[in-house]
Amino acid sequence: MKEVNFVHKFIINSNGIPFSDQEHDGSIEVDIGDNSIYLSGDKNGLLALACKIIEVANCDLTGYHKHLDEIEMPNVNIRPENIELNIGKSKD
Repeated sequence: MKEVNFVHKFIINSNGIPFSDQEHDGSIEVDIGDNSIYLSGDKNGLLALACKIIEVANCDLTGYHKHLDEIEMPNVNIRPENIELNIGKSKD
């Protein structure tokens, strides 16, 4: 059995919004079917996505969301390019 530790540092600004303290790279691919959405990517791309999910989950603002694009994840290639990938937080 392999044990994996995932440690990542986040900085929370004065508005209660967490940000990753490191730049991410890698790639993510989105495939949308009739009844499913399939996310795949290399290790760094998937870890970048995981970090953004953790950021949204730890934000203190209800309804907060991240639009994952070239500004939010500048070194992560999201394919196909015409897909908008958003992660949002509903009420706690």
